[in-house]
Amino acid sequence: MPRRIIIAEDDEDISVVLKGILSQIIRDCKINTVSNGKELVDRVRSEEYDLIITDYQMPLLDGLEAVRQIRRFDKIIPIIVQSGMPIEKLALEAGASEYLDKSYFDKMSERVKFYLD
Repeated sequence: MPRRIIIAEDDEDISVVLKGILSQIIRDCKINTVSNGKELVDRVRSEEYDLIITDYQMPLLDGLEAVRQIRRFDKIIPIIVQSGMPIEKLALEAGASEYLDKSYFDKMSERVKFYLD
């Protein structure tokens, strides 16, 4: 059964790069994308995923508030918060499994494998 990943990212270029990275490292996966935190919460509430990758700054609902809302109904799913801002402590306090700086896409591969293997 394919692994299901959802990416919440309002920058389409970054979303495409992430999708490409994930497609290369996880052969059998289905990747959905949304562009804001509200869509992320709605999708995770209605569909089953193995991993969430979310940006911090997004319209309608930021990534940290989305993480808080998701943790109210799903305490197990791994959530990686990514940002160009130094918000690691805030991300972990919100309930994220991990924070990654956006400038280090090479670390994303390693961390995704950790959560999905």
